[in-house]
Amino acid sequence: MGSVFAVQGIDLNKVGVLIGNDLQVDAQGRLFANPENFHNVNGKFSKNDESPENAQEFTLYVLNIYYVLMTRGIDGIRLGFWNNDDFKKYMKETLEIK
Repeated sequence: MGSVFAVQGIDLNKVGVLIGNDLQVDAQGRLFANPENFHNVNGKFSKNDESPENAQEFTLYVLNIYYVLMTRGIDGIRLGFWNNDDFKKYMKETLEIK
């Protein structure tokens, strides 16, 4: 087990990443990060600071976390989806996986 904070700059032979329900797909098929399901208290905006601009910034922040994790594996990556069937479907359609 590890986190984005532990693997920055480290290359691993193989990586397994669980994508939780902090990253979701809206009705138009766009990705967004759901702060209600994001449990790192240092990466959230306070209720007073929430705005549409901050929501987009937060989504980019969460996407970057997954990007870092998913680019650490030299020989491969295995993705898992935890409580996130909509995102699993999105990935299958986007990557044309049958």
